[in-house]
Amino acid sequence: MVLKKIVITRPKAQGRAFAKSMVVEDSSCFLMEPLLEIRYLPVLLPEPDRYDGVIVTSVHGAKAFLGANRQWLEKPFYCVGESVVVALQDVGVQNIVFVAPIASDLAGRIKEHIGDFNPKLLYMRAQDVAFDFKGALGQGHCQFDELVCYEAIAVTKFSDGFITAIKNREVSAITFFSKRTAKVFLECVRVSSIQQHLMDIQALCINDSMIECLYSIFGQNIEISDTSDADGMSRIIRSFV
Repeated sequence: MVLKKIVITRPKAQGRAFAKSMVVEDSSCFLMEPLLEIRYLPVLLPEPDRYDGVIVTSVHGAKAFLGANRQWLEKPFYCVGESVVVALQDVGVQNIVFVAPIASDLAGRIKEHIGDFNPKLLYMRAQDVAFDFKGALGQGHCQFDELVCYEAIAVTKFSDGFITAIKNREVSAITFFSKRTAKVFLECVRVSSIQQHLMDIQALCINDSMIECLYSIFGQNIEISDTSDADGMSRIIRSFV
């Protein structure tokens, strides 16, 4: 009997860490197929006294504060996801005001938190982002600067190993941790012509933002995490392991 695999599409380091955290009897049930490659950019943090707080939405943005001076580490931080909280704590950040499950929720909470204060915030972002924080917060709510500290480069095709596993019906589910990943997946499907082999595979999504773009491939075979974080995704995956 062929062991059905669950495909992890996160960037390589994150995907391996996530699979390791699952603690399953047989780790070979996971197939790594990273659809984004993280490339860190050289950044120089500005003077900390120019800012009243920092927005970080990814563990990759948190890495920019490794070795930062004490003034930065004591600033109020607003972040998305518990994994970002851990990454910030690992580099010494001391004042995490709150964490939200998704970027739009974080923007709403920041608006409520700052009130009429009109602070100046620094947003640690990727080259390409799905949510426009500057548009959401920069219109009379606060002053806003962005610092691009990494880029997530999309793959242009699936690996041979992934295509073989799909055609051999060795895959039971594919994980999607971001809308960007879902869009990259669709493009790779287009160039690889494997759509007919995906009909019985489940798409496991961290939130409902990607349903629209994945529906044409997976139809009703889409499951949404009950919480928009790695823990929620873990709970879905356990039903397939």
